[in-house]
Amino acid sequence: DEVAELQRALSDSHVFVWEARDTAARLQAENDGLRIQEAEDRRKIQHLLALVEPLSPDAALLVRAPLPPKAAGGTPTRG
Repeated sequence: DEVAELQRALSDSHVFVWEARDTAARLQAENDGLRIQEAEDRRKIQHLLALVEPLSPDAALLVRAPLPPKAAGGTPTRG
């Protein structure tokens, strides 16, 4: 029966959408946790850098320079 097939297809698509939403939510939560960890790591690095005198002024600039948006996981901006 065509109606039964359509109902099964609709049910299957609902399951697929639910699983995709679940996966997206898990990945978002993991991403949020990683961003928090990155911020904590950067804070710790800054603290450790403050405890030691850099070998040269250039060394401090290289270590403290922020990553470009693409490398930091953001989207590149046009300009």
